[in-house]
Amino acid sequence: MSMAHMAARMGISQPAVSQMERREAEGAITLNLLSQAADALDCDVVYALVPRAGSLTEAMETRARHLAGGTVGRVSHTMRLEDQAISERARREQVDDLVRELMDNPRTLWTRDVA
Repeated sequence: MSMAHMAARMGISQPAVSQMERREAEGAITLNLLSQAADALDCDVVYALVPRAGSLTEAMETRARHLAGGTVGRVSHTMRLEDQAISERARREQVDDLVRELMDNPRTLWTRDVA
């Protein structure tokens, strides 16, 4: 679609369309303006956040596993220093148990710092 046609459909000037295109290229366009452009093109704007891990559940489990690994690792280190080391299998089981606890209360996943 030409800039002139787009401007006419949006009810704005050609320089305003040019500025809109520039803002869009810079990642600085507002959702309101993008919605107006979509209307002019007989389209809808779809705004979504998509987890990089593939699904929200996978993202949550990755975060829980990271938190649990850090927590259990610190405790295991202290126990080793006190000559009370646990086996690698027991450490993995503790991590798995803590992951399940964290997944049962997912709000804690985002309020805790990652070690």
